[in-house]
Amino acid sequence: MAGALPLGDEALQRLSRCLGTREEGVRLAALSLLCCSPNTNQPLSGTEVRLLQEFLPLNLNCDSSSFRQLLQAAMRKALVRLRDSSLAQLRGKAPRGTGQGEGAGQLAQAVGFVEWLLQLSIASLSPGSNYQRKKTALLLLVAVLETCTDTWSPDRKKGQPPRTMATLLSYARQSGCWDFFSQPNLLVLLSCLQDSTNEIRDLASELLVRYFPATFPEPIALALFQLAQDTLGSPRVQEAEAGAVLMKTILQKSDSGIMKSLSLEAEAALTLPSRGLCFAQHLLHVLQAQYKVACQDLLRAAATAPMHGAIAALRRCLLQVPDVAVSMQAAELVPSWQELLTRLVTTVRDITSFLLGALQSQQGPGADEQAAAPSFAEMGNAIGSLIMLGKGRGQEEEEGDSILLSEEHSLILTCCWVSVKEIGLLLGGLAELLLSPALPAELGPLLLLPTLQMATRVFQEILLRCRHWGAVEGCSMGFTKFCAALLNHPDPELQAIPRAVLEQGLEALSGPRSSSVTRRAAGFPMLFLCVVSGEAPAQARPLLTRCIQTLLTLATTALPQDWDQTLDLPQVCALHVLQTLVRGAGLGGAVLCHATPMMALALRGLGSPCWAMRNAAIQLFSALTSRLLGQPWSHRDGCPSEGLSLHAFLGQHPKLGAALLGELRVATAPTSGGPRLHPALHAILTLLAQLQPGADSPSSPSAPFLGPLLGLAESPIYAVRAMAAKALVPAVPPPQRHGLLLQLAQQLPAAPGQTRSHNAVHGHLLQMRALLASATGTGGLSAKALCPVALQLEARGWLLTPAQRCPLVRAAFLQVLTLLPTSFSPGFTQYIHDTISAELGSLLQGGRSGCTEPQVGSATLHQTMAHFMCSEAARLADSERIAAVCSLLQQPNPDIQLAILSWVIAGEGGTCKEVESALGLTLLESLRSVLQERRDKEFLRLYLEALLHLYRDPSSWSQEASSKLQGSSASCLEMLLHVVEAECPGPDLLFQALCAASLLLAHRFGDEDGALVERWCAALEECSRSTWSEVLRLAAARSLQMAGAGVVRRSLSCPSLVPVALRLINMAIQLLQDEEREVRHEASGFASLLRQSPGEPLRDGCIFVQDNVGLQSLLQLLLGEFGEHPETFNSLLQHIPILDLRSVVEELEANKAASLYKEDEPNVFAEPAVLAQQLLPVLVQLLEKAPAGSPLHASALHWLEATGPSVLRDLQYCKHCWSQGMVSVESLGQAKCPCAPGQLCPGGPCHTHSSFTPSLHRDRCPLGDEGAGLCQTPHSPGRAAGESPADGTGAAGAGGRCHGHARAGLWHPGVGAGAAAGTGAAGAARAGPCAKSGQCTRRAGTTHGD
Repeated sequence: MAGALPLGDEALQRLSRCLGTREEGVRLAALSLLCCSPNTNQPLSGTEVRLLQEFLPLNLNCDSSSFRQLLQAAMRKALVRLRDSSLAQLRGKAPRGTGQGEGAGQLAQAVGFVEWLLQLSIASLSPGSNYQRKKTALLLLVAVLETCTDTWSPDRKKGQPPRTMATLLSYARQSGCWDFFSQPNLLVLLSCLQDSTNEIRDLASELLVRYFPATFPEPIALALFQLAQDTLGSPRVQEAEAGAVLMKTILQKSDSGIMKSLSLEAEAALTLPSRGLCFAQHLLHVLQAQYKVACQDLLRAAATAPMHGAIAALRRCLLQVPDVAVSMQAAELVPSWQELLTRLVTTVRDITSFLLGALQSQQGPGADEQAAAPSFAEMGNAIGSLIMLGKGRGQEEEEGDSILLSEEHSLILTCCWVSVKEIGLLLGGLAELLLSPALPAELGPLLLLPTLQMATRVFQEILLRCRHWGAVEGCSMGFTKFCAALLNHPDPELQAIPRAVLEQGLEALSGPRSSSVTRRAAGFPMLFLCVVSGEAPAQARPLLTRCIQTLLTLATTALPQDWDQTLDLPQVCALHVLQTLVRGAGLGGAVLCHATPMMALALRGLGSPCWAMRNAAIQLFSALTSRLLGQPWSHRDGCPSEGLSLHAFLGQHPKLGAALLGELRVATAPTSGGPRLHPALHAILTLLAQLQPGADSPSSPSAPFLGPLLGLAESPIYAVRAMAAKALVPAVPPPQRHGLLLQLAQQLPAAPGQTRSHNAVHGHLLQMRALLASATGTGGLSAKALCPVALQLEARGWLLTPAQRCPLVRAAFLQVLTLLPTSFSPGFTQYIHDTISAELGSLLQGGRSGCTEPQVGSATLHQTMAHFMCSEAARLADSERIAAVCSLLQQPNPDIQLAILSWVIAGEGGTCKEVESALGLTLLESLRSVLQERRDKEFLRLYLEALLHLYRDPSSWSQEASSKLQGSSASCLEMLLHVVEAECPGPDLLFQALCAASLLLAHRFGDEDGALVERWCAALEECSRSTWSEVLRLAAARSLQMAGAGVVRRSLSCPSLVPVALRLINMAIQLLQDEEREVRHEASGFASLLRQSPGEPLRDGCIFVQDNVGLQSLLQLLLGEFGEHPETFNSLLQHIPILDLRSVVEELEANKAASLYKEDEPNVFAEPAVLAQQLLPVLVQLLEKAPAGSPLHASALHWLEATGPSVLRDLQYCKHCWSQGMVSVESLGQAKCPCAPGQLCPGGPCHTHSSFTPSLHRDRCPLGDEGAGLCQTPHSPGRAAGESPADGTGAAGAGGRCHGHARAGLWHPGVGAGAAAGTGAAGAARAGPCAKSGQCTRRAGTTHGD
């Protein structure tokens, strides 16, 4: 579509609804329609810009990664249009039909929108934002910087900035906009480097390095370096990794002048000409100092100076900084780099030996190396000894055992495992970088042969002596790179190192290992996987072949007669290694050429007398099955995808097929001593059952499988018969299915006296059921083609009667009949119905079908009969059959009732509204008696779940349904609420009870039910707490959607319900911030129903809106319908975070050692600061609308008197502490404050200006003189009352747009957060900085402290 988007009133309204709908795909499609255009120089219209400004702030916290990526792609297209159209305007080449004045307006609008988007992105990076908002903001910032700057990207072929980009940048900056690289923006991105997630840290670092000026300002660089130094010593892994990212970023953004100013180690300062070498020497010195502390006291080192932070910093600085790689290739620096790398490898070798030895009660690098990993008990004892030594106590003073790991125990474990993991990653990355064939050969090797051999021993030690999977996995990634670099190097000496490691490993595997029994041989198998994965994929793999052949030979060795159950047997370890090789992603299909002997080995191992062998064999079989069959069957667009057929499988692996067939024939061969167990049989059947049928012929390789599989129908083991039936399906080509079904039907006994074996009859029925189910699913057999089969079954109808004494056979026969509903004659169909009715009728009358005692399988038979009755009633929609099913449901037989309820819940009768209506009425009619009896919690749960399923659509409730509850609705509601309040039914039953109570309340409550509504609301409030389980929060949200909207609408005409309505809306506001998407979606349904006009009845066709749109609509509802109620203001104040900043600062002053783990937040998705920003204008409007002296004003003044002065005192205290240097500003980000402290620190949005705090003055405060007196912020001598302090610590922090009363208590991250603009988000999100005039003017006077 060329030109501007044509939007009439109706189309615009429809597009706006699409942009606000709950479905992400619809929102993205509407966004794409706004952003895309065939011509990249087509400007965005004013309407399109307005829609984007409304859409983006509401979609920043979406938790879908794909949505974020597609949002960025769409906005990139919009920004390209804005950029190219603006350049065309500046060149005087405006699109046709554009006037001169209009063109100038479009240019100003484009500049203004980019500025607005920049400020929105920066504001969303405040510490109070959640991960989703930060990630989206960074992606949008990437789109802005790569589109609207003149930064050249050498690694990109397309997407470079236009040559005339400088003209547009000059125009924008003259307008006071596009100051992308301002110091506040820089500080905000630097604060992201301390985020707890590596995605945010890495993306922020990439932005800083790629787009911002080449060097940091010196004061910032010095402060960052000190912060990085401190953070590297944190025991918390995330904080130490943040310190490593800081170090890497400082290295990339520093020059020689800054390097001289840094507090580097003396030896490192001598190599200033090479910044990378200088930094690496400094970090190595830090690591060696930390290692020295650890040798003296490992407990103290783990708490104050763990080594993993310094190792991670070395890895990032050496491997991820391009300038460092260039420095390594400088001829004059090669000796220095060789010396440093040798010292580095030596140091990490000593650290590895020390840490692993410490976990084995061995100290120092010279300790004897144990051949295998210690047991967890041995590690626990060793760590206990270290803790006692660190505390200065003896072993005799050791406290009693505890089931929980102590803080000290966790500190030592984390220090050891994470350091070992980082060492593996560092050494592997160094080998990959420095042994690349692309490096010039004349420079000589930076990693000398002895150094490489030393690194090899480090890897061997970690993999042989380590049991922690995280450390093993991280080390394995590095060792794989290490081996690949050596094997692909032209030097034969280097190629020989991995081969020697493999031979040593195979030799060590052959002997007994002094270790406790391990399920997967600890890290030992990864040693082999890393070596063989390093071979070039395009070449032959001699190491892989040698390894597998040796392992197969070892695994087939006979077990000793008296093996020790406490030791790892070599045969068991060989199986574990083979399993690891099969699962290895790096080997791909290279192991499949060895699949046949490995499968034979696994099947043989299933029959081993040794448990460890059987355990390892089943794991190897599972790995082989996954590798052979590939991805499991998937369904896309409702259609099953084609899987691997048996014919294709045998064609790919003919030898394997022969081996499987041989095992099947052995299992089905007659034996003289009676039936024998075959341990491998079920595994083979499981493999075959996962294949798909395919086109075949009688002479195909799959034909021989048919006979053994049919023979397994007589197996005395039920599980074998059931799995053989499933395995038969792929062995029968679709054209032969009809003939085999007829053959199986003819083998069924025609009379009671002809039954030869009940097992055979049952097996044949299971095979028929499997073939028919497969044919029904694929539509391969028509009703006409199945008529001969149906005739044979009709002749054997006695199998359904009590004359067949086995209930399981009768149930299987009925299941077969269920799959042929249209192929039988009417008479036989009636015969089936009569037989089942008689059986169930006699059962309900107390009979037992001719048996004096219950039989095995009788419950299965009765449930199958009940399912058949339900299915036939739904298929035929016959009133008599429907009435019969309802009658069965009312009978007190638990098996039949549970069967019908489970059939309803499964939705099998969803196509027949008559059945659903009748069953729903029956459930309602019996609800009171069921609640009174309450014989079984599971039955009650199923009963309520079925009831809710039948009335899941509000339109399904009828007047007849209400009449069924005539007189019992209140009592049922009372009993359901009693279940929720007084009993402890468990979360699942509580969910159903609360939703069922909401269903009854939605369709019946009057003025006399006010007490029940109050109790219902209180139950919802209890279940909606963020500390409760997801199931209960979902129940609260769904109950709100079911009945809450009706209560709120009723309150508009019933003042007594207004307090309840406010509580419900308050609850919905809380649930719309829940961390579970499903809970938020249910709560948005409640908000969507209330978006309709209050005077209109609730419509069934309501469009559910996106969560943030629903939140906005609820706030507008409060403002418009409940603004005069005094409780409205108080209910909103509950969402405003009130923090004790003074206690936080005092805690930081105490400088206590950081604990290893932070206290988990109950809801990591919620954003109190962002919510406060949205509530702020609503609170102000409530105050402005209320007349003076109203209860609302009194309530606001009471709150202000209680909280305002303390907040202002806290701010003054923080300002005093910062001015005295008592607490570092950056440390507030580490405090337990989710919102306010981060927005007061310079790293976050802490900018204020007198023009943005007008309502702090007496003439603007909605509370009048009294409120303004409390709101007035103390100011320093020599500064006017309205001015902003130069250090950015004014009362209106966080972008500081203050509205009304106690503004300091209502911080929110403004859109100008961290930007020179300083404008609050409340104004910019509504109109944007240039929405009307299109002109951006620089806001003067805004400063920021370093």
